[in-house]
Amino acid sequence: MPSNSRISQNYKDKKTKRGQYPKFVPNLEEWTECCRIYCYDYQIAKHFDISKETFYRFIDRQRHEKDEGRPAEFLDAFIKERSRTKKKILDKLLDTADKGDVGALIFSAKTYGGLKEAKDADFLKIKKKELEIKQKELMLKHKEFIAKIAEKYQLDFDELKAFADKFFEGAKVDEL
Repeated sequence: MPSNSRISQNYKDKKTKRGQYPKFVPNLEEWTECCRIYCYDYQIAKHFDISKETFYRFIDRQRHEKDEGRPAEFLDAFIKERSRTKKKILDKLLDTADKGDVGALIFSAKTYGGLKEAKDADFLKIKKKELEIKQKELMLKHKEFIAKIAEKYQLDFDELKAFADKFFEGAKVDEL
């Protein structure tokens, strides 16, 4: 039966006698290279043909070893290569921005300077206004409903207040 997935027949051969898979331990050189070239954890996991869960268990095991004072060379390589790659990307971005690339300048300002575009601020103001209007509409409907109940059942103010307190949490009958 031909299979075009990365998980092939030898995947089944990986199982031990007890039905478990052997402990994942990659080649350090290959691991270091993968940490340098791949941006995302899932890409490293895919390269080694393991699940994301196995990848994170491996990293957690390395952290545990480091916490106990044992060498954790895979974790050290992971951290070192990731920071090296991020620094290289940041340096390139800043060089591009220094050369006057407007897109790189704007991206840098947004990412590192907290710059927000005017349209983002306007959008938030509009959403806030819409929310205020919806709250007022809901309050108006609430007042109309309470007034109809009071009229239908001929409740005086104290009875209406007791009814609202019992059945409507946070109802403000005083504002009617």
